[in-house]
Amino acid sequence: MDALEYFKIKNRMTKNCRIDCDECLLGSKYNGRNINCFPLESFYSDEAIKIVEKWEKEHPIMTNTEKYEQMMKNLLGDDFEIEICPTKSHDVPSCACEKMNNCNECVKFWNSEYIEKEKE
Repeated sequence: MDALEYFKIKNRMTKNCRIDCDECLLGSKYNGRNINCFPLESFYSDEAIKIVEKWEKEHPIMTNTEKYEQMMKNLLGDDFEIEICPTKSHDVPSCACEKMNNCNECVKFWNSEYIEKEKE
């Protein structure tokens, strides 16, 4: 895992360090070293990387398409099937394409990572 990938996954795991340190797997409560994440990353980087890699395996990225399908199946049952994009036959939900600048923008949205909005 390179540094860029590590920080990208760490930011997803920690919600850009907005979760409570007592809940963070890199925090002193869970990392097995009883130190906060900064010295863990500085002096025990291999251990920090293993923690982040393990978390990533347990929390794969869900795309907007997958989230949409999950929500619709919860509402309508397992018989629900995604309607494929009518203009390009992409395996993404049919959408109001006139709201997007072009099909590439639409496909990029549906295939991108689903990010849950924070509750206010």
